[in-house]
This record gives sequence, C-alpha cells and structure tokens, in this order.
Amino acid sequence: MKRVLFERFGFFAATAIATALALGCLLAACASPVRPVPAVSRTAAVAPSAPVDTTAAARAAAVAAADALAAPAEPSPPPRITPDAPFRAQAPAAAPEPAFTVPTFKRFKLQNGINVILSEVHDLPLIELHLVVKTGGGANGPGAAGLADLTANMLDEGTKTRSALDIAEQVGDLGATLSTAASWDASIVTLSTIARNFD
Repeated sequence: MKRVLFERFGFFAATAIATALALGCLLAACASPVRPVPAVSRTAAVAPSAPVDTTAAARAAAVAAADALAAPAEPSPPPRITPDAPFRAQAPAAAPEPAFTVPTFKRFKLQNGINVILSEVHDLPLIELHLVVKTGGGANGPGAAGLADLTANMLDEGTKTRSALDIAEQVGDLGATLSTAASWDASIVTLSTIARNFD
C-alpha cells in the first residue's frame, strides 16, 4: 500500500517540480533586458581601429622638440659688400643754393593793338610763343557750358585753306609743336619751334 501511494504521489511531485522549474526559467528570461543586435553592413564589415598610444606619440613629439632646440643654429651669411660701399658711406656735399633771377623783359604794342611781353634767353636756339586772350570759360553764357574749351580745341582742327591734317603736317615739317587750351580766365595758343624756322 505504501509503495503504491509513493509511486502515485511521487509522480505528481516530480511533475510539479518540473513545472515550477520551467515557469521559473521562463520568468527569468522575460525579466532580463533585451540586448540590441549590432547592425552589420551588407557590403563589407569594417575592422575596428587599433587603439592609439597617445603616451608614445607625446614622448616622440617631446624628443623631436628637444632635438630641434639642441641643434646648433646655422651661421648667418656674411653681409654683402658692394665695390662702391665706401663711396656710398658718406653723402656728397650739397651744392650751393641756386639763385633765381627774373629775366629781363620788354613791353611794347603792335600796330594791331596786341600787347607783347618779350623775354630773351639765348642759351638755346628755341622760340616759344604764347598767345593769350583774356577770356575763358568764365564768359560762357547760360546754357553754353564748355563753349570756350570747345572753341579753343577747334582752333587747330582746320581753316578755310588748311585742313587739320595739313596743319599737323606743316607743323611737323618745321619741327614745331602747336597746342590750344582754355581755362576759366583765358584762352591760350602755344607754339614752340627752333629759331631759324620762326620767320
């Protein structure tokens, strides 16, 4: 009788223990945190980089800096000396101060009433003539701005008997220069040539 009861109740006890163990394992698995699965590249796996030894790199940099400081400095090249260095060492003496002397001049009037101021300097065989009309841009009327300057610039652009090209060619043949201009107070015609061509 005892054997029969043991066999029946022992079977039920073993079943209960097995069931309790299974439930305990299941509860433990559910309670543990889920670890994420790392993403794997479909093309190729990247190998982890090797750790960098910062201590060794710092030591190498310190050694290189110490070697650079300990290295002897290169000698500077000697200064270049030009052959005329003694000549340039002392500035030349100043020349005597020039004195300006106003050249003598003459005043006279031509038969046509033009006033002439003549100043003769015979250092060079050159003649320079300035014809000055005491009227310039200040005499322009209302709405005529630039008229004096336009008139002065057109004086060498041709006449009834000579074109602008004829005037330029004849002035060039004489070795002369002819220019015209106008300011606010005057209009000026300037002619420069050699003395033998001034007739």
